[in-house]
Amino acid sequence: MNFNASNGMPTNIVYDVLEDDEGNLWMPSENSILSISKEDLEAAADDPTLSIKVKQYDKSYGIKNSH
Repeated sequence: MNFNASNGMPTNIVYDVLEDDEGNLWMPSENSILSISKEDLEAAADDPTLSIKVKQYDKSYGIKNSH
């Protein structure tokens, strides 16, 4: 399954995916860094009616805009 803005992701552009020791997936995107529980993402892949819980770290967290 593909995850994008039409099914809960805040963006369609993700540059990489890294997994931490806690089972979270970290994804740098255009103007933010996204964090998603791998378990939640797998559950949403199995059941498309579930919403994806995405934490988005952007300039309000001190992330500089790419522009």
